[in-house]
Amino acid sequence: MDTLFATAGSLREAYAAVAWERTPLGAPEGWSPCLRQSVRTVLDSRFPMTLMWGPQFVLVYNEAYVELIGDKHPAALGATSREVFPEAWEQIGPWMSDVLTTGEGHYVEDALVPLERHGFLEECYFTFSYSAVRSSGGVVEGVLDIAAETTPRVVERRRQQVVAELAYELGAVDTLEEVPAVVARVVAESVSPDLSAAALRLPQLAPGPGHREPSDGLPPTPDDLLPALDPLVVRDDEGEGATGFLVLPAGRLGRDRAVLVARLGGGRAPDAAYRSFLRQVGGVVDQAVERMRVVAAEREVARRERGLSEALQRSLLTDLPEVEGLDLAVRYVPAAEVAFVGGDWYDAFPTPDGSLAVVIGDVAGHDRDAAAAMGQARNLLRGIAYAVPGGPGAVLTTFDEVFERLAVSSVATVVLGHVTRHGDGGATLCWANAGHPPPVLVSSDGSARLLEVGVDPLLGLAPGRERSDHEVRLEPGSTLVLYTDGLVERRGVGLDLGLAWLVGQLDAAGATAGTTTAEDVCELLATAVPAQAEDDIALLVLRVPG
Repeated sequence: MDTLFATAGSLREAYAAVAWERTPLGAPEGWSPCLRQSVRTVLDSRFPMTLMWGPQFVLVYNEAYVELIGDKHPAALGATSREVFPEAWEQIGPWMSDVLTTGEGHYVEDALVPLERHGFLEECYFTFSYSAVRSSGGVVEGVLDIAAETTPRVVERRRQQVVAELAYELGAVDTLEEVPAVVARVVAESVSPDLSAAALRLPQLAPGPGHREPSDGLPPTPDDLLPALDPLVVRDDEGEGATGFLVLPAGRLGRDRAVLVARLGGGRAPDAAYRSFLRQVGGVVDQAVERMRVVAAEREVARRERGLSEALQRSLLTDLPEVEGLDLAVRYVPAAEVAFVGGDWYDAFPTPDGSLAVVIGDVAGHDRDAAAAMGQARNLLRGIAYAVPGGPGAVLTTFDEVFERLAVSSVATVVLGHVTRHGDGGATLCWANAGHPPPVLVSSDGSARLLEVGVDPLLGLAPGRERSDHEVRLEPGSTLVLYTDGLVERRGVGLDLGLAWLVGQLDAAGATAGTTTAEDVCELLATAVPAQAEDDIALLVLRVPG
């Protein structure tokens, strides 16, 4: 054998087996000095290199290059590039010809060059340089290819993009039912060829017993999956390609397991890296399923607690008395995000002097302690209103002192009013305000205004301080609106704007004041607040017909 191939290493036998005289290059002894020197350079290198010589681009390569072409070796040695790379010739042939013709090099990074080197057309990426090889006279005799395969890096990068996109999209789902659709959409819209389709099969969302064929277009889940041995199984269906079945971690969904089914792209073998990618995708999906399971359980607990809380709250509130000549309506709207009872209450009851007492109050807090304090305050205020002579101010003064002596560790805001009917169809409101948002009076002409005069401190802050009484005439056709702060307070919005909003709502409704009932006003205000109210709301509306 020609000593030219002495440094070919493990390729020496392959070089010796080639009938070079039958190739376009002829016998090695007759090769040009330029070719022989180039071969020495290639064989001495440990970096993947090949010569593509002459107008037919005959391959002469080193040991390191064999890994890049796989099963094409050893037949590729001494063969033309077109024979070796027919699947890529339309792409690489013009580049080689251009270098041979012009003498100018060609360089690409992470170029997709599909190769059939392991029994199937494989998606491959390379960074390589085609350089002209010149004789001593400056004639370009061949092309030198120095190449590095970048397939693992390119594939891993795009797979991580799929995982990241899936995690981002699943982070926004709100229910378990949304998860399968998001998984299918993200995979379908992904530019990555690693997965052509995916489906998440949840036992909770199955069509029903006896239904075997899935509706997602992917193969049925095998009956012989053994997650205890290996939760990931890859099956190759002839004509359909490979499909991965990944059982999500046990202990999450009871006896029936959730299964992620993924159709693999045809350009990559389902090797260890591919299986690791499928497990990463499954891990992200499993986290979303588990999160939705926990959220659903929390919501169910909150729903049940809320139902109990609302029932308890309403049981602490009283039915309205029927008072001749007055129209009364009330409403209680619980906060959307609070599962426990709050301290808002309303009340109306006759007093010994014949007037009607109307109350709106709010004990600080949103828990059972607040509800207990509210119940105490409501019953205590009723008892004092019957026992203490005088107006609302005197009642609240006594109430504050008793509240302190009973060691009720809460503060509260209250408006207490006494409504006295007159023979002319009108009425008088005498009221006292202990730190509560001001009542609103809608006059018979439909105009609304705040009764802001004389707001005393909250109850529980200054026991013994005398509370003031205030009076206003309630003409026939007028409406009094008492409410708690949940109606007018919004996060990030000042109280003044909330009060202005309330007056505006009542002003707008005032155009039909002559036909509006107390129940109509309650309904108007209860439906005007945001669906996700941040605080409880109690309303008491009193209308003097006219």
